[in-house]
Amino acid sequence: MGGLAGTAIGCEVGTSVGKTIDARMLDNFKCLECRHVFARQESSFGHADSD
Repeated sequence: MGGLAGTAIGCEVGTSVGKTIDARMLDNFKCLECRHVFARQESSFGHADSD
């Protein structure tokens, strides 16, 4: 039982860390003119805004 609980907790932590890395480091865009770096904004439904 301890192994199952540890696996579930590890999975949750890994997912959380992965999402943070994706949002802060990997899902960035750069303006080719001014070199400003920005991230796509997420809507409340978890889908990227199309604006």
